[in-house]
Amino acid sequence: MNRIFTTVALLCIAALAYADDTERALRHRGEQLDIAFTIPLHAGDLGTNDAYVYTPYIICNDDTVTLPAVAVYGYKRYVYLKRNHRMPVTDNRETVYRASKAPAEHRYTATVPWQGKYDECRLVLSTEHIACCNRSKGTTVDDIDRIEPYRPVYPFLQPTGIQLPVKTRNISGSALITFPVARTEINDDYMRNAAELEKIHSSIDSVRGDADVSITRITVKGYASPESPYANNARLAQGRTDALADYVALKYGIPRRIIRTDYEPENWEGVVDYLKRYNIAHADDILDIIDNVRDPDQREATIKQRYPQQYALLLRDCYPALRKSDYSIDYVIRSYTDIGEIEQRIVQRPQNLSLAECYLAASNYEPGSDEFNRIFDTAVRLFPDDPTCNLNAACAAMQRGDLVSAKTFLDRAGNSPQADEARDIYRQLLLLRP
Repeated sequence: MNRIFTTVALLCIAALAYADDTERALRHRGEQLDIAFTIPLHAGDLGTNDAYVYTPYIICNDDTVTLPAVAVYGYKRYVYLKRNHRMPVTDNRETVYRASKAPAEHRYTATVPWQGKYDECRLVLSTEHIACCNRSKGTTVDDIDRIEPYRPVYPFLQPTGIQLPVKTRNISGSALITFPVARTEINDDYMRNAAELEKIHSSIDSVRGDADVSITRITVKGYASPESPYANNARLAQGRTDALADYVALKYGIPRRIIRTDYEPENWEGVVDYLKRYNIAHADDILDIIDNVRDPDQREATIKQRYPQQYALLLRDCYPALRKSDYSIDYVIRSYTDIGEIEQRIVQRPQNLSLAECYLAASNYEPGSDEFNRIFDTAVRLFPDDPTCNLNAACAAMQRGDLVSAKTFLDRAGNSPQADEARDIYRQLLLLRP
């Protein structure tokens, strides 16, 4: 019984989405399904021992639910059943009229729980003419309402006019290479240099290991901390930066000309960040000195003289991390024009793809197909702000019944007519959700 109620609810709501509610016999309201229609009662030609029994049924596929009946009894039959306390005759909670007092029509109403969804259903009315001794004189069955399931046409957007761009990408990071005092040579085994250099190695290896990638430029910028004279710090920062660039060029056989270097003699920006991040005494006063004393050597001397304890703290806890080397690797990825190759990259290295290449692969499939949806499920992860990706991902999510994901995608799907249509479908599916 519950299955049929489930069927009726979903399909009726679907029909109501496209029809005037006043014309329908079925209407969804909250967590229930209301049934309301008019039954013409044929009382005038009824024999005194006869009866008409009107029974509505809801038929969904192979399941049927019987709704409460309406009966009109001839005079003798009515009086006999009434006196013998045998009314109603059936176990179907029927509404009973005596023929002489029956109205011309009965406004039929009933309610069943709304619990889910099914495929298709129809509401029918069975009218049985019953004679004396409960002999059936015939039954007619009339269709009252036919409900088709809600099958929305999802507005997938097929990209057109695809132009493949040059794909430039970047990897960046920072390494704390340690140098002996006043020296600029890189020693792999010194302090934590092996682990810090491994950061650079891993970044470069992640690019060089892909045959579709070409490194176009590596940028290295070295920083020194503020202690000691500015001129000496400038020499150390430049020398250590050049040493790291030479190290990378030699280790990987990369032409030195594509390695760009830069340096910062004294990393005061790092000092400011440290003072704002940690609650140390006189931090605001030290920040004021940094802002107002232009000469870097005088600036450091002033801090050291006025706040010796805080200077010692900076020297111990802040300055070592300022002696860093930032690096950036710029590279290009070749374009893919073969659909099969793009699909391989979707599985193996989706990060190599451009949005246009995802579009190109999707253009080979029917919108809404499994292949089309799979491509856009990947594309929306790579390009989460692209409206077309989000629209198609939302449609795919609704197609498979995932309304939670669909809502997230629709929020980023833009304001195109297709996006508005998809949101309308989403609202309809929310109504149908059990």
